[in-house]
Amino acid sequence: MRAAELDEFVARARWLPRRDELDTEAVAALTALESAGVEALLLKGPALVRRLYDEGETRGYVDIDLLVPRRDLASAGDVLSALGYKEPEELRGIDDVAGIQHSEVWARANETGEPFWIDLHWRLDRCEAPDDLVWVALVASRGSMDLLGEEAAVLGDDGLALHLALHAAQHGLDDAKAIGDLARGIERWPPEVWRAAAGLAEAVQGVPAFAAGLRLLPDGATIASQLELPRSPELEWEI
Repeated sequence: MRAAELDEFVARARWLPRRDELDTEAVAALTALESAGVEALLLKGPALVRRLYDEGETRGYVDIDLLVPRRDLASAGDVLSALGYKEPEELRGIDDVAGIQHSEVWARANETGEPFWIDLHWRLDRCEAPDDLVWVALVASRGSMDLLGEEAAVLGDDGLALHLALHAAQHGLDDAKAIGDLARGIERWPPEVWRAAAGLAEAVQGVPAFAAGLRLLPDGATIASQLELPRSPELEWEI
């Protein structure tokens, strides 16, 4: 067995059992949210694996990312509380005067004490449009996927492409997973997906970060140029 194949085998042995547990937990959370009348989109995780990773390729994830409307954030928290989730104490009492927060983390322990984490988003990082407009824009092009026999709402390809670039801009070149996801999206999605993502970025007022995220990679910089996306030197320097 070649070294690359061995690395892939080890990664699959490490990640797949955990992914199955997280997918089960995600289905339970989504089902409970739906029963409570709270719309939710599943971000990244299994949606990203299904859309960008081929059979035999491994992409692990350690938490569940959900997007809900800001107006339903309190109700979503009630649902997670009923499922046994709690907010870590260090996150309590934060007064987000500047409006820079875009998610809150919830956690619960399984039978062996290992934690499950749900990152509950109400907006995407560096989208400057009002929260309700961000939600409307993202949910308008949503897709769906089968997750353990249940239908889960997910971002459409344009929303997922936008999210990949924003996530790369948020974490920079040091985040190998974020950069690897973006590289795969750039390689495997056709130009029309990135064009639609640019339109969505404009709708949520996230063009500067979307463009800066793309420009972290040479092929992404080419896409940004083809789409005539503006440069933001201060943001690019910050990233």
